Amino acid sequence: MRHLVDIVIAALIPTLILFHLICAPYTKVEESFNIQATHDILTYGIRELLFPDGIGELQLKDHYDHLTFTGPVPRTFVGALTLATASWPFTRLLRGLNSQIIVRAVLGLWNAFCLLYYRNGVESVFGRTTANWFVLFQASGFHIMYYASRTLPNFFAFGLVTIALGCLLQRPRVEPYLYMSRPQIFLSLVTATGVIFRSELALFLIPHTLVLLVTRRLSVACIVKFGVLGALIGLSITVPIDSFFWQRFPLWPELSAFSYNILHSQSLNWGTSPWHFYFTSALPRLLFNPITYTLCIPLAASQPALRRPVTELVLPNLAFVALYSLQPHKEWRFIIYTIPPFLTAAALGANWIWTRRSKSPLYRLLSAALVLSVIASFAASGIMLAISRLNYPGAEALDRLHVL
Repeated sequence: MRHLVDIVIAALIPTLILFHLICAPYTKVEESFNIQATHDILTYGIRELLFPDGIGELQLKDHYDHLTFTGPVPRTFVGALTLATASWPFTRLLRGLNSQIIVRAVLGLWNAFCLLYYRNGVESVFGRTTANWFVLFQASGFHIMYYASRTLPNFFAFGLVTIALGCLLQRPRVEPYLYMSRPQIFLSLVTATGVIFRSELALFLIPHTLVLLVTRRLSVACIVKFGVLGALIGLSITVPIDSFFWQRFPLWPELSAFSYNILHSQSLNWGTSPWHFYFTSALPRLLFNPITYTLCIPLAASQPALRRPVTELVLPNLAFVALYSLQPHKEWRFIIYTIPPFLTAAALGANWIWTRRSKSPLYRLLSAALVLSVIASFAASGIMLAISRLNYPGAEALDRLHVL
């Protein structure tokens, strides 16, 4: 019975991601490059593009959208190519279903798998009750459930970073097939993901690597070795693929984006926010349930038995948010990778309360507050979904036009 409860709770994550997708199947401009690139690969393929003597370039210009509407900087095709490859069998088997829904469902289920991998790491270290509270806090939130199937670069990176964080949760050991410890896998995987998808992960690595160094889980030599390994893996993937699709060699899109947005400060054109935006606005919205950061995390941090794991979960992620706060242009999705660790710390506090609910009236009251807060969060998330699905009037109009 206990295992059945665990399965039902864990199933909330993929179920709700798909539910959000079905309720809001349309996309907006931030998702347009990757969804269009995935469409072009699925529709036109790449086999015809591999001919010599410039025929491939001609085919690209004739059929692929990105060479006509280039955007300010080139973006990587790695995510779109991987997603199109994974989605292709399902688009053939489910021909009656909209391909965009299939593609987004594949991405959403991948991110669900990564969250469940992380959840299993929480269970292996902190126990099943903590893992279940983690899932309840995660599933009752809005932003990750809503955006997990959306083709933003951050959500191509999110799953890989979540798996890497799951490696840190589990007890250090050497993986028999990789000959690497879990911290080494974390460092290499996050580095490769940053090289391919999101350069801000370099900032994310700084405090996490320092924690691994201070706690002696990695040496300086290991940090250099596996950081370089991750960078080489990332470059060996992104440079050939993106040089081919953009017909420019050598091309490293994320370096171009970093230069454009940071070195030349062009990100300021998209707006700026005060230094405290992430702490006072973005993080409370992403954590969603106020009890996680007003009660659960402080309570867990105050318990001597939990202080070290909570510190290792919270401190490097707070440091990353503080470092990123120095950048004037801010968006909540830039710090999305910190939410699973923060919710894990909150789950430790919730578990501390829940397992003591029979010991005193105070813990019974706090346990009831926890349950009610999760129910309220699910309700609030549902209301936000009902509102957010109305944000695509242009897509609704086109859909009705096609029916005529």
